Amino acid sequence: MDASQGGDSRGDLAERVAALEAMLAERLDMVQTLRESEERLRTLLENAPDSITVIDERGTLLYLNRTVASRRLEDVVGTNVVEYMGPGHGEQFLEKVRAVIATGVPELVEVETRTEHRWYATRLVPLRRSGRVVAVMGIGADVTEQRRAEAALRRSEEMLRLAVQSARMGLWAWDVEADSFTLDPVSGRMLGYEGEVIGATLTEIIARVAPSDRARAAIAARQFAEKGEISDFEFRVTLPDGAERFLVASGRRADGSALLIGGAFDVTERRRLEEQLRQAQKMEAVGQLTAGIAHNFNNLLTAIIPSVQLARRSLPGAAGERLQDAEYAASRAAELVKQLMLFARHRRRPEKARVDVRTLVARTVGICRATFDSSIELSITEAPDVPPVFAEAGEIEQVLLNVYLNARDAFEDAKSEQRLIATHVDVVRIPTPHVRVRVADTGPGMPESVRSRVFEPFFTTKEVGRGTGLGLATAYAIAADHEGKLTCDSIPGEGSVFTLFLPVPDASTVPSAERRGRAKETILVLDDERMVRRAVRSILEPAGYEVLEAVDGAEGFELFQRNRGRVDLVLLDLSMPGIPAEAVLTSILRERPSTRVVLFTGQRPEKVPIGVAAVLQKPVRVEELLRVVREVCDRNGAPPTGLT
Repeated sequence: MDASQGGDSRGDLAERVAALEAMLAERLDMVQTLRESEERLRTLLENAPDSITVIDERGTLLYLNRTVASRRLEDVVGTNVVEYMGPGHGEQFLEKVRAVIATGVPELVEVETRTEHRWYATRLVPLRRSGRVVAVMGIGADVTEQRRAEAALRRSEEMLRLAVQSARMGLWAWDVEADSFTLDPVSGRMLGYEGEVIGATLTEIIARVAPSDRARAAIAARQFAEKGEISDFEFRVTLPDGAERFLVASGRRADGSALLIGGAFDVTERRRLEEQLRQAQKMEAVGQLTAGIAHNFNNLLTAIIPSVQLARRSLPGAAGERLQDAEYAASRAAELVKQLMLFARHRRRPEKARVDVRTLVARTVGICRATFDSSIELSITEAPDVPPVFAEAGEIEQVLLNVYLNARDAFEDAKSEQRLIATHVDVVRIPTPHVRVRVADTGPGMPESVRSRVFEPFFTTKEVGRGTGLGLATAYAIAADHEGKLTCDSIPGEGSVFTLFLPVPDASTVPSAERRGRAKETILVLDDERMVRRAVRSILEPAGYEVLEAVDGAEGFELFQRNRGRVDLVLLDLSMPGIPAEAVLTSILRERPSTRVVLFTGQRPEKVPIGVAAVLQKPVRVEELLRVVREVCDRNGAPPTGLT
C-alpha cells in the first residue's frame, strides 16, 4: 500500500469517527430530551387533578399516577383494582373495562372507593398495540362533592316535598308571556282538575272561580303579572260537582324570568271552623242576652201562668175562655224563652213520660196531610212491637214536623215527578236499642255543601222572609236532649233521608207515678218576687201543703231555724239579693242535713250544687210544680248529696 492510500484510509476513518461522534451526541441529546419529556410527563401525571390508571382485562393495575398518602405506588401497582372499590362497584368497573377491550369504544363509569368513600367518574379509553386493544386507560375525576351536593339536594327536595304534602299545599307556575299555567296534582284537584300535571290558560283558571269572585280574581291576576308578587289572595272556586271551596294563593316572580311561581292552600275547613266560631260567638251573645232577661221574664211568667190556670178553673163561660186565651199566650211566651235557651244551653229539662212514637208519627203526619199540597203523598210503615220511649211528646212532634216541613219546602223549590214522603218506624241496636224513625223524600236532594250545614242555627237556603234557619237546628238539639240523635243523608237528584234515633228506656229510668191524696208537708218558699211567692202558695196550699214565705236568704234561714223540725222541703230561688243562694243552701243543710231542697230558677245552672234534690225552671205550670214537689217529698231516706 502506497502512502497516498494510507492517507486516504486515515481520512475516511476520521470522518467515520466524527460521524459516529455526531450521531452519538445526537442520540445523547435525544435520550436527554426523552428523559426530560418523560420527567415532564411524570410530573404532569403526578400532579394532574384526575386519577390516571392503566388496567388490563383482569383488572390488574399496570400504572397509577398517584395513590393516597398511606400507600406507596410500588405497593399498589400490580394489585387488582377491585380491592380498592366499594361493594358491588369493582364488578361493575371490570365489566366496563372488558367491554372497552372487546369493542374499543370508550365507556364512562362512576364508582366509590372502599376506604375513603369517595366517588370517581372515570372515562375508560382503549390502549392499542399493533392495532389491537391490550389495556385500558382510566381517567377518573373526583366527583365526591358533587355527589354529596346532589344527595343534599335530593334530601332537601324530599323534605320540601314532605313539607308540601303535610301542609296540603298545591304548587303552580304561570308563564305570563305564554299565558300558560302548570298545576301539580294537588293544586289541580283544588280547581276540579284530574291528572298528574295540568296545563291551563288564565281564562280557564278564572272560569273555575266562583262567579261572585271572578272579577276580583281577574284584577288580582293582572296586578300579579305587573308587580310580580301576590300574597294571601283568598277566593272561592266552584267544582264540577257543585261543591264550593275556599282557596288562598301566594306567589312571586322567579328571578330574571317571566315565570311566576307560587302555592295554594285549601282553607275550606278553616273557614268552616271560623264560621262555627262566629256562630258560637253569636249564640254566646244570644245566651248572654237570654241569661240577662230570663230571670225577670220567667218570674213574671211564673206568676202569670199558674194564676191564670187557677182563675180559669173557677170562672165559667166567656171569662174562662178569655183566660184560656191568656194562658195560651203566656205559654207561647214561655216557649219562646225555651227556644232561645235551647241554643244558649240554659234550657230546662223536658218533662218526659212514656210515649208511643208511632202515635206521634201518625198524629204529625195527619197534620201534614191536612195542610200540605195534595200532590205530596205521605206514607207510614211500622215494624211490629215498637216499644215506647221516654220523651216529651210535644218536642218529638216538633222534631218530626220540622223534618216534614223541610221535605215539603224541598218539593216547592224543584219540580219532581213523584212527591213522596215515606216514614218507617222500627227498632235498631246502636249498640243499645233505639226506636228509629226514618223519613225519606223524593225531592231534589242536597249538595254536600248544604247537607253538611243543615243543622247549623240560622243556616237556610230559603229566600229572605221564608225561613229563619232554626227549625232543623231546634230539632237536632231536641234529639240530643233526649239522648238520641238526628242525622241527614242526601244525594243530589235522589232525595234526602232524615233519621231520628230515640233510646229505649230501662224500667229504672222512668219516674214513679204521682201519689194521690192530700199532702201534709210544710214547704218553705225563698223568693224575692212577691208575685212568684203568691203564685206558688196558690198552687201548693189547695193541694194540702203548708207554705212558709221568705223574701231573701237571711229571712229564709231565720224562718228555717225557727221551724227546722217542721220544714220538709225548701223551694230556693237561685237568684236573690243579699246572701247568695249557695250560701243559704249550705247553711240549711248544715243545720239539718236531711232537708230536701229544690232549686227554683229562671236559668238552669251548669252545675247543680251538692245537696240539691231537683231543679225547677221558671216559668212553671201547676202540674209540673205539684209533680216535682210530690216526687221529692216521697223519696225515702236522706236527699241526694252528689247531684251535678
